[in-house]
Amino acid sequence: MAYSVMKFVFNIPFLEIARMNKSFFSFLLLLGLVCLPAMAQELDSIPAGPESLARRQTAEKIAGDFFAKNGQKALDMEDDAITAALLDEFSARAALRATPVGELKSIKECEVQAAKNRAAEIEKRYPILTQKELEKLAVEKYPLYQPKEKITVNYFNRNAPTSVTGVYYGTQGAYVRVGSARIHLDDVARLEGNEEEVLKLDPRATGELREKYQRDLSVKTITSRQNYEKDNREKFLKEAIREAGIANEAAGYIFLDGEWYSPKDALAIIVGKQREAYVADQQAKETLRQMRQVAALDAQFKGVVTRAQLTPVNARINPEEVLKAQQLAAQKAAEEKAAAEEAEAERKRAEAQAAAEREEQARQKKLAAERAAQQKLEQENAPEVQVNHLARNLIIGLVALFVLGIVIFFIWHQIKVKRDKEIFTKFFEGEGQVQKDFWGKADADPEHFKYVAYMFPGLKEATEALTHLTYISTGGNGQLKCSKPLEFGVYPHQNGAVAFVGGSKFHYAPWREATAVLPELPGAVYFKVSTEPEVLLDLPAAEEGLPIENLGYEDIEDNNGAGFARCYKYRTDNREHAIAFLEKFNVNEEGIIIHVETPDGVFGKDENGIFTV
Repeated sequence: MAYSVMKFVFNIPFLEIARMNKSFFSFLLLLGLVCLPAMAQELDSIPAGPESLARRQTAEKIAGDFFAKNGQKALDMEDDAITAALLDEFSARAALRATPVGELKSIKECEVQAAKNRAAEIEKRYPILTQKELEKLAVEKYPLYQPKEKITVNYFNRNAPTSVTGVYYGTQGAYVRVGSARIHLDDVARLEGNEEEVLKLDPRATGELREKYQRDLSVKTITSRQNYEKDNREKFLKEAIREAGIANEAAGYIFLDGEWYSPKDALAIIVGKQREAYVADQQAKETLRQMRQVAALDAQFKGVVTRAQLTPVNARINPEEVLKAQQLAAQKAAEEKAAAEEAEAERKRAEAQAAAEREEQARQKKLAAERAAQQKLEQENAPEVQVNHLARNLIIGLVALFVLGIVIFFIWHQIKVKRDKEIFTKFFEGEGQVQKDFWGKADADPEHFKYVAYMFPGLKEATEALTHLTYISTGGNGQLKCSKPLEFGVYPHQNGAVAFVGGSKFHYAPWREATAVLPELPGAVYFKVSTEPEVLLDLPAAEEGLPIENLGYEDIEDNNGAGFARCYKYRTDNREHAIAFLEKFNVNEEGIIIHVETPDGVFGKDENGIFTV
């Protein structure tokens, strides 16, 4: 890595850096130092909505009453049996179904929804103006007098302010013709406060101002969109997560101990906890009873001793009472010792259980860290570089080199923008037919023409971004090619480049992959994303005599890196019913899968036909 950093540093044109303002260089260095330790915190799960607490309390009340009413009989039953016995009552009192009616919302879905909501708000607040709209605003900002238009021109005539009204015939060299008068443009400019009038008579200067206004307005729009996205990313994500918690509860799930559960699973956990609470309560009552019994025996013993002490000298102590008092004292001592031993054993059991739970949590965290490290390792495509003797010495100053690399990257980017300006200008003079056709089709048929477009720092980054999609690759001639009938490409825009892909056959699976992959790439900035394509699948209703239960659907990512798919899930009682159900319809879209769960296994169907999972 150190070798790569040094190679990058020594290839920067330092003569260009030397020409830059010193204060700007210092600002970039400070910016690199401030941004270096920035860290992001991610949530592990969707938090609870407003209903989970009430549902949990209802379950605790039902389970607690069951143990209190049935006592030892309840303790002899298994948790699963108690859960089955209480499930209907719990579902009725909590207004729940035993089986949730939808799939759980995940953090990833919240991020996608937040991105959609944020994109819609950005489009509403800061829409991307078309070239015609920009030109119209520029004309309104900087108007020009048109030939044969009747105008009034104020100017100096022999050092005295004069005005003339007449038909405008345009400019001829340094003069302007209004009616029969020929007025020198310098005389118009000499009049104080006449700058706007001069511009209305100067097509060249006004044209330049119009072009600058369009560029500045486009840059301002993009900057506003980027700033709004950055400043409100967390806000939209929090709102999406809050709505997901409410949606999970509306679907019938319960948030318990940091996880989401179905009513049946949540009730089973609470039954186990209520069993432990009931046992602890009974043990406490028994301990109290024993303590009271010991206190009573102690009182009896003290009574005997007192009577013995108060017996007159000539009276005779009853040896039977003395013996009984001694037995009571011995019994009391034994019971106190047993109670102390039981309390000590209970304490040790609690400590052992807590230690086991801490060990399990540590193990789970270690496994999660190992999985994250493995995924990161698999995603790294850069070849390993053997570190020579000089590189090993430079590792000591790696942090300083990293900061310097950030600063130099910003400087290099500024230089690149200047060098690409000519190409950028030529493109907008008429070489952008590909994207014009693409966006024209998108505007003409938004219901069927779907698309995903993101901005990147340059054409190279935008091109490489498209190759991260499983259906777009680079051919032998270095050109992009697509395995699907889609329209795609890159084009310069403002100070960066746009990567786009879409079409009327841009189905759900490739659209879902593009919306998940492109925004995660380095330098990606939201540009424009269509609504989700409608899945082309006509699922039949469950017919009488064919018991099919709809379990909803799930968006899944192929572990082999083949993209994304949507899986519709069903359940039935045997293999024959599953096959009969799958034969009733055709899957004619890539990335759509049907699964039917049976006691004999899972049977599926996709565009290639029926298969066994």
